[in-house]
Amino acid sequence: MTNIAQILLNESGIREALREQFPHLDQLESLDGIQDLRLTGMKTRAQSFIGLDYEATATEDFYPHVRSKLIEKGIGSKNSVFVDTIGCKGTTNEYEKVLLSFSGIHTSLKVYNPEYNKK
Repeated sequence: MTNIAQILLNESGIREALREQFPHLDQLESLDGIQDLRLTGMKTRAQSFIGLDYEATATEDFYPHVRSKLIEKGIGSKNSVFVDTIGCKGTTNEYEKVLLSFSGIHTSLKVYNPEYNKK
């Protein structure tokens, strides 16, 4: 992603405006189990749909089983949080990708294992 896109998505007030409209985003962004949360993409269709893409790194107590941990923390339910992908299984780049679906907004969350980015 280009530097300007990172600025637009993460430093321009877009995240604040989204949190005001969608309370679960505020819960997600303040969650203790993930760190380095960044908004990596945003899609809109008409006036009734927003799709957001986030990436983060999990803490030791939040990985694996990100979906169930999100539900335990009260961010969605079994009917609104879905497992999408487990990628790069068995490597330091392993991640879980979940989809959170709420009225008018779908949020994809890619959560890397705690060893990601450790040198």
